[in-house]
Amino acid sequence: APQIVGVPNAIDALAVLVSAQDGKGRVVTNAENPALILDGKTVGAVGPEGLELDQLGNTDHDLQLARDRDRQRFVLTYTSAPVLTAFVKSDPNTGIIVVRTGRDGVNVFINDKPYRRMTADGQVRIPLKVGEYTIRVHKEGFIDPPPQTAEIKKTEETAVEFKMEAVSQFGTLQVRGAVPGTTIYIDKQLVGTVGNDGTANVENVKAGERMVELRQNDAIPKRLLRIFGGGAPVVLSGADVQLEKTMTAANPVSAPPPAAAPPAETPPAPTVTTVQESEQVRKGGGFVHYSTPKAAGQYSFEAHGKLGGFLKHGKLQWYAGYHDTDNYVLFTLDGKRAIVREVQGGKSTEVSRTPFNADSDEWVQVEMSVKPTDISARIRKPDGTWSELGSVATSGRDFTHDKVGFYLPGNDEITISKFRFSSH
Repeated sequence: APQIVGVPNAIDALAVLVSAQDGKGRVVTNAENPALILDGKTVGAVGPEGLELDQLGNTDHDLQLARDRDRQRFVLTYTSAPVLTAFVKSDPNTGIIVVRTGRDGVNVFINDKPYRRMTADGQVRIPLKVGEYTIRVHKEGFIDPPPQTAEIKKTEETAVEFKMEAVSQFGTLQVRGAVPGTTIYIDKQLVGTVGNDGTANVENVKAGERMVELRQNDAIPKRLLRIFGGGAPVVLSGADVQLEKTMTAANPVSAPPPAAAPPAETPPAPTVTTVQESEQVRKGGGFVHYSTPKAAGQYSFEAHGKLGGFLKHGKLQWYAGYHDTDNYVLFTLDGKRAIVREVQGGKSTEVSRTPFNADSDEWVQVEMSVKPTDISARIRKPDGTWSELGSVATSGRDFTHDKVGFYLPGNDEITISKFRFSSH
């Protein structure tokens, strides 16, 4: 039988030995003949030889020692093996909080300060001064349960229990109210298509932060960052699934009929198709595609900013050879320089950097040549001369089959005029 040895009578001590085989135990204490209360019911007095307990079973118990006007509470935790539990009360102005999680290695925070030890065998005992505390727990791979408030009483034990639920390894995406035929990509992988009823369900999405992209023909793709695996499905609806249409040709002018054949030594005149003659103001939208023929030729346009000009606070950015968001050629003009970048496989490489000064209230005239194997551009200077920006050559793909347009991140705003295409 357990004995209390070397503990002064002025200090309260309690030892409990529990046998796992028959659920029996024995309680001893240094207190003089206190009454033992088990789960709110008085069992009897604990004498010098201790007190036998029957049918403890496989559950936790609340133990109390009552002595005159003093009462002390302890928490007896069940384990699957024989165990000896000793309780020692050394500070009359402290108590014990027992944090139960049912999981090992759980971090415990007391008033948002981490405790030095994590749970073992599903729990941890922590001595605290008398008072009220906020307790929370955290373990990677589990959903943080709500914090709890516990009141620590003098010489007593107080138990708080947290239910730890594992974070799901997969989540679900639900799309509602989208245009039928909209394709859905997650982290650049095609995962589904919106049905005729405007809905789509995508299951088994790997937990974590994922990039969801919605695509439609003749519309600007929309990319949304969402977190999966929290238990509830991720739902996209309303404005999230409404995609802005790209610019279409404004009053397209068909090519004129071919003229009589010139002399053999004279090269044929180019065929000119005007895609947009009038001014258009664009604000935001990311990649704004223009409806253009899939043919080799030269694009030209003029651009101007609003409220002082785009060169005062922003940039003029246009692109060609746009295959997807990871493959395109981007031209940038910021008022001091013109930069050409090639984005290939999501990696951006600077091709050239050309000095170019322009006032914020000036119109900028641009010409860009798109051929199957290369893209080049030039800008007209204020003195009427042209500045070449450089060229980008392709390998293994036809630039003329890709898209042309303007890049307007955030709330960038520009006015486009005299957008033309000339095929040769």
